[in-house]
Amino acid sequence: MRDVDHKYDPPCRQTVTYSMTPKAVKAKETELQSKLDQCTSVVLRADGWTDRRMHTYLGITVHGFVVCVADSNLLAFNALPGSHTSQHIAEEIESRW
Repeated sequence: MRDVDHKYDPPCRQTVTYSMTPKAVKAKETELQSKLDQCTSVVLRADGWTDRRMHTYLGITVHGFVVCVADSNLLAFNALPGSHTSQHIAEEIESRW
């Protein structure tokens, strides 16, 4: 960015970590809450993936209709260590969310 504007002063890592990121997360949470408040019903979906290195991940998404338009949002995406049994997945979901 300094090539574009030599007066630009990028924020330091601490500012991004402790100030900018939490504000952005809070703004997204508020935006999502207002969307969900407009829905009469929602669906939560859990889905698992395994990458090429055999690392497993679990994602939680919420789906609903906002003013007659389908809307989907990712609520969480975390590593899922261990087996892929339904019992283990249920325990992970209950322990994290």
